[in-house]
Amino acid sequence: PPVKWKGRGGWSSTPTFRRAHAVGLREVLGEEVSFGEVAGALKAGVERALGVRLRPDALSEAERAEARETARARYESRAWTLAR
Repeated sequence: PPVKWKGRGGWSSTPTFRRAHAVGLREVLGEEVSFGEVAGALKAGVERALGVRLRPDALSEAERAEARETARARYESRAWTLAR
């Protein structure tokens, strides 16, 4: 079901925020949300949007090597960091 936001004129499918700063989920939803609830909702949304089923798995050696190389090339590079 679509998300509904509480606004000045009642509930709407379009969020309206008056503040010029980030808000937390508790502020938007009006209740505390656990990490597990957020993770589960994000997983379900990705699965629904992409038409796939996600499952936990370990990274392959090739994926770990690529992650190390990305970290080295980007995050350990002063030029890359300063270009952001």
